[in-house]
Amino acid sequence: MNKNKISFFSEARESFTMAIGAIAAHKLRSALTLLGVLVGVFSIIVVMTAMRVMQANIERQLSSLGSDTFMIRKWPNTYFGFSGDLEKYWRRKNITLAQGHRLQDKATLPASIGIESTFWAGEIQTRYKKSAPTVQLYGETPGSFPAHNWNLGDGRLLFDALLGAKHQSYRAFRMPWRGTPASAPSIAVRTPGRSRATVYASWNGATEVATWEALGGTDATSLSSLDTFPRTDFETVLAVKASSGMIAVNALDKSGAVLGTSKAVAIPD
Repeated sequence: MNKNKISFFSEARESFTMAIGAIAAHKLRSALTLLGVLVGVFSIIVVMTAMRVMQANIERQLSSLGSDTFMIRKWPNTYFGFSGDLEKYWRRKNITLAQGHRLQDKATLPASIGIESTFWAGEIQTRYKKSAPTVQLYGETPGSFPAHNWNLGDGRLLFDALLGAKHQSYRAFRMPWRGTPASAPSIAVRTPGRSRATVYASWNGATEVATWEALGGTDATSLSSLDTFPRTDFETVLAVKASSGMIAVNALDKSGAVLGTSKAVAIPD
């Protein structure tokens, strides 16, 4: 048994000595062989890593779409082809925001419709952290969240803005402001009953109106306070006791100061 062990170690030592001798005698060939082995191993590692990354990316994109979700795009999501196909896609008309809104208005079966557009890609850097150089910035409508099965892990929707078709902007700021229109408040009056009048009061652009004060009298120069009503919406409905004469409204702020007065309107018979 000991002889077998000694023989095994002797043969292993002899083989190792011969291998070291062959490497030393043929340095260039040995180096090229080792380099070829390393290149092959690293190639396999790179290919497997790339396949796993592609698989994870595809699974992530598919997971953002439910089984009953489809997309309408100008460009295909994944593109494999020749220059002729690229020109075909390039000649397609851009999908506009107005077309998306029209689809939202006309389509009745979808549970949610989202409109999405990418308009910037690059690296985002703040004093806290720097992102990867391939970050994409998307513009989304609120319907995109349920359509993509997105759930906000942290945060909330802060602001939903829409620019007109004739306006362009790459930046928007939301700041506190006060609206005091140059025009007077508007009213409309109708009489559902003999002793009561319904007044519809509004002031387009005014942000500080807290209360509406109804004024009534026989003419525009002899108006007095009838009642006050808290502002409830863009147009507030005031039910006042009046059957004839003229009626107007004062727009009051939180402190009761008069911000504006409407013109006097005759109560219809």
